[in-house]
Amino acid sequence: MLSGSVLSDYIRIAGSVKKGAEWAPRIVPARHAALLPELVETIIPATDTPGAKEALVHVFVDLYVKDCYPKAQQEVFLKGLDSIDERGRKASSRPFPELSKDARVALLTAIEKESWVNNEPLERSFIKMLKNLTLLGFYSSKPGATQAAEYERSPGPFGGCIDLKPGQKGEAMGPF
Repeated sequence: MLSGSVLSDYIRIAGSVKKGAEWAPRIVPARHAALLPELVETIIPATDTPGAKEALVHVFVDLYVKDCYPKAQQEVFLKGLDSIDERGRKASSRPFPELSKDARVALLTAIEKESWVNNEPLERSFIKMLKNLTLLGFYSSKPGATQAAEYERSPGPFGGCIDLKPGQKGEAMGPF
């Protein structure tokens, strides 16, 4: 569920970052300020549409964790950021943002597999939280709703069951 304060803060902060202001995380430690944008971009990379980093999904994730997660989930998320950095350094002696794209994907895939094997519920799984928030943030952003999905102004005319044209994207709704 989206909170009004998260959306209003996201819109305000994203607007100022796009105008050149520096992003200052609200709950993510400063040492991970470069990590979070790379994590969300690894999950939704730029293709023919903007990726999660360009959509400033890291800003959304930071605000959502701060404003919507209880303390226990915040701790799981923040420990997960530490773990990603540690595992990246163990795997290649470099922090996550300096890993190759393939190494990033491999590391996140391994962490996700571990989470499923260990049957971790969402509230105790860093990777599940990160992926859910990345998707929620991306498809709540203007680029996600208008470029990665087919934007249909709503409310609009009732169309019933409408066939998609070959190659047409699914629909997204939003106030853009």
